[in-house]
Amino acid sequence: MTGYFTEKIKESLDYRKNIVVPNFVYITIFLTIFTLLYIFASIVIIPENGPQNFNFINERGTITVMSAIFLISAGAFSLSSAIVTLKYKDRCKWFWLILFFAFMFLGFDELLQFHERAGRIIHNIIEPPSIFRSWNDIIVIMYGPIALMGIFFLFPLGVRYPMVMEFFLMAFIFYFIHTFIDSTFQPRTVSSTIFEESFKLLSGEFLALGSFMGLLGLLWSFPINNPADS
Repeated sequence: MTGYFTEKIKESLDYRKNIVVPNFVYITIFLTIFTLLYIFASIVIIPENGPQNFNFINERGTITVMSAIFLISAGAFSLSSAIVTLKYKDRCKWFWLILFFAFMFLGFDELLQFHERAGRIIHNIIEPPSIFRSWNDIIVIMYGPIALMGIFFLFPLGVRYPMVMEFFLMAFIFYFIHTFIDSTFQPRTVSSTIFEESFKLLSGEFLALGSFMGLLGLLWSFPINNPADS
């Protein structure tokens, strides 16, 4: 099993060497600066009679909205990549389809609060363990290990394209910091809430960047505009 896994990674890395994508550094810097400025604006611009961290704790706040936009954008890029792989019968189609459904679920979860609703239902049946504030926190924490297992099993396919898994790993690190703050700072303070949700937003940004880089890698690796392939 280990030998098969290693061989697939080697094949993907060899495939990756032949892909030259446009310079992504400027895109990354621009989007990161935009995200940081957006976070700053969310701190400064407070609704009338709202708490200082309103935009970070309320589902109608600016952070939840932008987080959902990043996640749904990641889903849209993944779906686009899946369509390209279907045209060229590439074996990565399942990789992108799985990511599409995962990102869309997380995006709608941000807006419709699936985990909070599920947490309230479970709480009515059984009390959460004393080390956690609520079942909502437990569900959110579980997203991390599930994502890590997904990264592990999909790694041989994701590494085929430049910076996809690197950006996804950065997103996981930011999500881990978000979860760590959420789990350890009790009771929550204004500062801890702002930092916690800011790292969640940065996680969403890098998921969108990773999916975008995957789409670029596909477009630059397949002869999309070659009439002979039509």
